[in-house]
Amino acid sequence: MVAIAKPSARTAACWWRSNVQISSKGSPFLQNCNTSDLSQSGYVHRDIKPTNIVVRLKEDRSVTAKIIDLGLAKSLDESASKAGISSPGAFVGTPEFASPEQFAGVSVDIRSDLYSLGVTLWVMVTG
Repeated sequence: MVAIAKPSARTAACWWRSNVQISSKGSPFLQNCNTSDLSQSGYVHRDIKPTNIVVRLKEDRSVTAKIIDLGLAKSLDESASKAGISSPGAFVGTPEFASPEQFAGVSVDIRSDLYSLGVTLWVMVTG
């Protein structure tokens, strides 16, 4: 499936640099980057980072954030994941945002994506 974002959408990295009040910057991610939706569908993203989050400011000034680029997503179902794009124990993802489990080459789950989202927020807050 190919998704094309509307021109008014920007990556989280670009949005963060815009002139938005610091008190409201983290809230759309905590409310809208719901990695449990991906997990409930049976997948782990494995590459959450600012450039894989698209943020859109709506006309009513509310903000939505969507996780994109599912190229490294992996099924949580062990039998389905055997035919995946990576070998067991192989590292995939962006090292700066990867969880310790990804580096260790062990099985990952939703907690790995939550770790990566936390690192993403940390990098965006601290620069």
